[in-house]
Amino acid sequence: MPPVRTSNNRTLRDIAGEAREVIERGVEDPDISPVLIARTLGISVRTLHRSFSTTGESVMALVRRRRLQKAHEDLVQSGDIAKVSEIAARWLFSDASHFIRNFKSIYGATPAAYLRSLKNTRDS
Repeated sequence: MPPVRTSNNRTLRDIAGEAREVIERGVEDPDISPVLIARTLGISVRTLHRSFSTTGESVMALVRRRRLQKAHEDLVQSGDIAKVSEIAARWLFSDASHFIRNFKSIYGATPAAYLRSLKNTRDS
């Protein structure tokens, strides 16, 4: 079956790739949204969501995951659990508890436990 093409001859896969690039450039933008991404790409929000339908991840789930990855990098680099709230705010999580829940769902531990484990691994 040939790939589905949009009116301007882009495949949904192309659009998803372009959207990932927009997200990567705008991950720190508090206003990033499907509407903003679709407008940037010159497509409808529906087409944007359709382009992600085969990826197993929604547009905003990708934004959240990328923010979590960036926050993880900051946390590991700082090595300071006292900075969790600061890092959560920097990466646009609504509050520290929301960040901690999301972090744990991806990394399997709270930021504090993760840092302790990392420190123990490095000290061994």
